Amino acid sequence: MPKFDASQAECFVYVYCEGALAAVGHDLKLRVTDFTIEITLEPSAIKAEFRADSLRVVGTITNNRVNENAPSPQDKREIEEHIRTEVLDVRKYPTVLVRSTSVEKDGNTYRVTGELELHGIKREMTFTVGQKAGRVMTKVLVHQPDFGIKPFRAFMGMLRVKPDVFVEVSVPFV
Repeated sequence: MPKFDASQAECFVYVYCEGALAAVGHDLKLRVTDFTIEITLEPSAIKAEFRADSLRVVGTITNNRVNENAPSPQDKREIEEHIRTEVLDVRKYPTVLVRSTSVEKDGNTYRVTGELELHGIKREMTFTVGQKAGRVMTKVLVHQPDFGIKPFRAFMGMLRVKPDVFVEVSVPFV
């Protein structure tokens, strides 16, 4: 049973702003720095656990490019603290769990159905896993309100984080 952690695998979260003042906000690339992913080959199954307090700001996104020098180190720390305390409430909900209930081969990809537990709420999810450059990868859309998460808002809602965030996971091909 292959087991991966942040030393071999990657998990990124992409967060985008909207609203009249979106230009003063930051579209962000975040890295989850503490997680494990277990893959069972026969029967096919996936189990993953992500530490909600391990999100770190990689940088800002502008024109599909990541600037790791922005925001400032102080702003990165403040954003990370806000995510931990105000958005994810990591003291109450320290982990994010994913468990597959079925994995089906579909041509060159796999269709995974399972359950995502985030912020104390469980929801069924389906996503596709493919291969690229010697890695197994997926990109999943998470609608924060489905999990009782209120996206960040400032300036009376004129600056908001979009309710949909994208989670990208990549592990070495086994």
